[in-house]
Amino acid sequence: MKKDFYRQLDPVEEKIVPPENVTVTSSDAKEATVNEKDAKQGVLSQRIMRYIGQNELVDGISVRDPDYLKKFFNEKRQKLSVKWDKTTRKVDNVVGKYYAREKSFTSTIGNLHTDPKEHLIPGLSSTLVAFMAGSVLTRKRTWLLRATMPFVLGSCCFAYAMPNTFKNTMDLIHDLEKNAFPNLVQRQDHVWGEIKRLSNASIKYYSDAKKWLEKDVEKTGDTIKDWTGVNVK
Repeated sequence: MKKDFYRQLDPVEEKIVPPENVTVTSSDAKEATVNEKDAKQGVLSQRIMRYIGQNELVDGISVRDPDYLKKFFNEKRQKLSVKWDKTTRKVDNVVGKYYAREKSFTSTIGNLHTDPKEHLIPGLSSTLVAFMAGSVLTRKRTWLLRATMPFVLGSCCFAYAMPNTFKNTMDLIHDLEKNAFPNLVQRQDHVWGEIKRLSNASIKYYSDAKKWLEKDVEKTGDTIKDWTGVNVK
């Protein structure tokens, strides 16, 4: 009679798993427990039992898990978990700082170019051309002109082509300088304030002098007209 390899398998009859609601009793050897007194006296079988652990039946399967082995893996697992948590926190911290800097950078760049009427690519191209022109024009001049003139021409072109972007850029540079060199920026702001005050005063004096001169010229013309009858206005 040929053996049927495709027969229906019954796990209970094949004794693969124990039947339900049935107490499975193993042999005395499998149910043996550690006798601490004999183990301390040096009985070999008890010492071996201590190393291999107490016997337990799990779903009809004899399982031994010694305490020292469970303690060892528990400590290793806890140490690994602590190191993993520390590493995860460090990675999260680094990633968080990176995203914060990226967000700050992108928002800063976005805040610089706020006027949609100012075309960014043509404006930057013109600024670059002006910078290179300053370098070409001063290539045979002194080192001071060679160092400053490209920046002067480039800044003037930048301010002319994109005035709002130029103003926002100057404000950003001022804030960066203020955070890095507060004392220097304070003196710089004071000097710039004095320059603006003198400039406004000069404009006012020029306007007053112009009005006074125009008034005197008008009076002189009226006097000449009255004396000679000639209109010189």
